Amino acid sequence: MPICPECGAIVADDDMQCPECGLNLSSDIEDIDEGFEEEGTVEFYVAADRLEAEHIKAILEDHDIDTTLNVLENTSFPTGEEEIRIVVPMDDLDEAREIIEEHLDNEILSDEGYFIEDDDELIGNDDEYLSED
Repeated sequence: MPICPECGAIVADDDMQCPECGLNLSSDIEDIDEGFEEEGTVEFYVAADRLEAEHIKAILEDHDIDTTLNVLENTSFPTGEEEIRIVVPMDDLDEAREIIEEHLDNEILSDEGYFIEDDDELIGNDDEYLSED
């Protein structure tokens, strides 16, 4: 799904200009991955919005952590709302969590995002659960 790299608005594949901010899109348009399929990855954080998700992705990639975004849209009652989850390799989970916590403590990220936890377990890509311990 293409998004505007300037404002994060959803744009059509053939749009030459962002309908929200007017940015010229004739060059690259960023793609947000819908779903994740790579073995050994885990969803661990839900961003407050699309812009924050891209910001987190950039922060983690600056620390050499491969990061993808998993966009979950409400399809049962279409409201336009979406949940954007941050996905990282399981091997980098602890470091990614520390980086996000540091940025939250320094108020670089909003406190509207949250870590994905289900009885102290994280959801992995193979529908198994990974203990945080």
